[in-house]
Amino acid sequence: MTTNRILPPGDVERPGAAGYVASLAGSSTPERHPGSAEEPDAADVVSRLGAKAAGLARLVAAGIAVPEGLVLSTEAHRDALALAALHPPVDEAARRPLPVPPAVGAAVHAIAAHFAGATLAVRSSAVVEDGPLASHAGLYRTVLGVRGEDRLRAAVRACWESAASTRVGADTPGPAGAGGMAVLVQRQLDPDVAGVAFSADPVTGDRDVAVVSAVPGLGDRLAAGLVTPDRWRVTGGAALAERASLQALTAEQARAIADLAARIEAIIGAPADVEWAMDAGRLVVLQARPITALPRPPRPAHLPGTWTKETERYAEPMTALGASLATRAVADGLSAAFRRYGGLIGRVECRSIGGELYQRMVPLAGDGTGAPPHPLLLTVLARTALRRRMRAARVHASPTAVAAAVARWREIDRPDLEHRLETLRAVATGGLDGPGLAAHLRDSRDLFARAMRLHFDLTVPGIVPVYAFVRVCRRLLGYDDRACLRLLAGASPATSAGSLALARIGERLAEHPGARARVAAGEEVAAVLAETSPDLARDYADWLHRYARSCLNDDPGSGVLADRPDLVRALLLTDPAAASGRVESVRSARRRAVAQARSGLAVRARRKFDAALAAAEAAHGLREEVAFWTGSQCGGLVHEAALAAGRGLARQGRIDRAHDVVDLGLDDLLAAVEGGGADLRAAVATARAERAWTRAHPGPAVLGGPSPGPPDLRGLPRRARLVNEAMLWARAGRPAGPGSDPPTRPAHRPAHGPTRPAPRNGAVPILTGIPGSPGRYRGAVRIVDGEADAGTLRGGEVLVTRMTDPAWSALFPLAGALVTDIGGELSHAAIVAREYGIPAVLGTVAATSTLRDGEPVEVDGTAGMVFGRGGDAATPPWKESS
Repeated sequence: MTTNRILPPGDVERPGAAGYVASLAGSSTPERHPGSAEEPDAADVVSRLGAKAAGLARLVAAGIAVPEGLVLSTEAHRDALALAALHPPVDEAARRPLPVPPAVGAAVHAIAAHFAGATLAVRSSAVVEDGPLASHAGLYRTVLGVRGEDRLRAAVRACWESAASTRVGADTPGPAGAGGMAVLVQRQLDPDVAGVAFSADPVTGDRDVAVVSAVPGLGDRLAAGLVTPDRWRVTGGAALAERASLQALTAEQARAIADLAARIEAIIGAPADVEWAMDAGRLVVLQARPITALPRPPRPAHLPGTWTKETERYAEPMTALGASLATRAVADGLSAAFRRYGGLIGRVECRSIGGELYQRMVPLAGDGTGAPPHPLLLTVLARTALRRRMRAARVHASPTAVAAAVARWREIDRPDLEHRLETLRAVATGGLDGPGLAAHLRDSRDLFARAMRLHFDLTVPGIVPVYAFVRVCRRLLGYDDRACLRLLAGASPATSAGSLALARIGERLAEHPGARARVAAGEEVAAVLAETSPDLARDYADWLHRYARSCLNDDPGSGVLADRPDLVRALLLTDPAAASGRVESVRSARRRAVAQARSGLAVRARRKFDAALAAAEAAHGLREEVAFWTGSQCGGLVHEAALAAGRGLARQGRIDRAHDVVDLGLDDLLAAVEGGGADLRAAVATARAERAWTRAHPGPAVLGGPSPGPPDLRGLPRRARLVNEAMLWARAGRPAGPGSDPPTRPAHRPAHGPTRPAPRNGAVPILTGIPGSPGRYRGAVRIVDGEADAGTLRGGEVLVTRMTDPAWSALFPLAGALVTDIGGELSHAAIVAREYGIPAVLGTVAATSTLRDGEPVEVDGTAGMVFGRGGDAATPPWKESS
């Protein structure tokens, strides 16, 4: 049996082979930091050995135990590329593996001979990885279990090829511009336990806490996400096991690993991410790099007055790109909407703190910090200082004007927006230079700004008719708001249009079982459909173009659905009848509920009810339709334009990968594209670190003191009062306080109204919230922490998240039920859940922190409760509709 040999400091083995091979020992010195002013040759070490191997060499020189390793230098890779360039392939399809020049082959032979048949681990060591601003972890290749010269040669080629692979090349400068790829060859250990240690908490940014994860055996299962590791937190010399089901470490061993991580932090001069193994009780370092974008507090901002965090539309911290657009759009759009429709808010201010958006509503009367004006004073102000606003309400918020605004959107504004979108999407950004990319990005930004002005301008036409309908139902039927809103469930066709269109494609795909099986097996959907049916392929391409280029949330810096092919595949393979059947069931139930409501009304009351219902149906559908075309679609356009600019900046080496542009404000991005060669990676790292901090340490709901609360609106004229009541009602999800219309007849509970459930089969209520969509459902929890996790949802699972966004409607065909931390009956989450007929409990505050992935729960959307259940989470889902 071959013993695992650890290379100690000073054991220098340099077999030569035309100078292509170097040992980890002797390649660096412990007293100097690579890249520092004191060590001018450090950059040469990295350029020859790659960052990973150079970092390990430095640890060896500092006395840290590292597996014996030899490095095939970057010169070998560059010489292989040069040889390949002499004999280029006829076309890309004929692309061959990189050739191995004879001298490089001799070096590989020497490495194989040195290790004499031992099992080897062969790792890529790119010059651009493991830096202080970006690690590129997982982008390059590692090959384990290599034995013999032939397999070593193949592993070297695999590492070289990973430098040019699609997932690397599309996002990074590439080997030529970045310095190339070295290959690190080490004896592969057979450790008792292995894992990862962070010398600072990578989630919270706490520098006084070390985090240690461990699994028995090799750590490759941990890196691949195939096993849930034991996890320890070490602070002040005390080790606390957060999870120890594998019994991989003792507390003493966890402390020793944390001490090792702290020692490496001192060596590299930054908080360290360390891959380690424990071999026969001895700690060995496999890799060490700085923790990139370690969370850090945002720079303090002085915000005078009272500021409220916007959580319903922006439930997770925004990217710098998204925040730079949203702060301007929200402030300008809401301020203009209040002016146009007679709102009592003079202006809206909006700021981003670490990606969280805070709003300040400055009223026309007062500064927003004191008590709201008395109704009698409001009456006087309405006739004097606020007279212009009161007239705006009469003119623009009348039923006729609201109906005209809805018609104008559908007949003029939306078609014009679609045309402008298609024009900009047709631009071939790949052929544009810097000024051309800047012009395209500016055009995309301008269209987004125009779309968001439309979005906010249509806020009142989308809310007032719904509120007016609710008031009619309160008076005529005695319904509560929840029962009133259920009469509108299914009246928002834009919400389900994309899912239903994909369901129809799925139905046709089901007619070709072989093709469907190939799609389920992971083959590219478009390629399979092209071979199966040209018509089907064309319709799928049209669907992708229309629906998959929209952002997955209200942040233009977030991804689009097209970036998630596995999610699109899951949606396509969902039972085709499920989505359409649920939507039709909801619409049928609504028709029955409306008929039941009308049946008890006298003729005049029925006419009033019918008129209010017709206006509310048009407005209810308008909200989601406008959100789709303005925020989601135009946001997706900005996202694509920014990535096109990012690819150019990545080729210049000013950012590490194209996607890094989302961590730049739009003005900074435009300036970078238009000119100037400054390195942008520090700005990217700062924005990313501040957003990570905010995610782990959310800011308070209110900054600058308590909000004075809503005013008593009884002093306003009728139309202005209706507008302001509706806006407060929509934001709070409840009647607007004093002066709201009470029922004029005794309230009764409709047949479909809420009832409080008793525990069933030993189930225990564990969460309560707002009933958002009726029905009961049992299934396994899936926590979706943001758009980055959207692809983890599987069919029939209970979607648990902070808050959904209009664009998240794509996920609802997969979800069996919905539970959120934030939101109310008028939120987009509630509207979409009611449209799809899935039970929803909203505003639980703590769902994402209380529930766990895979936990079996029962969601009662009628009562607004979530029950915990015993038994197996894999039990087939159960549903009882409303």
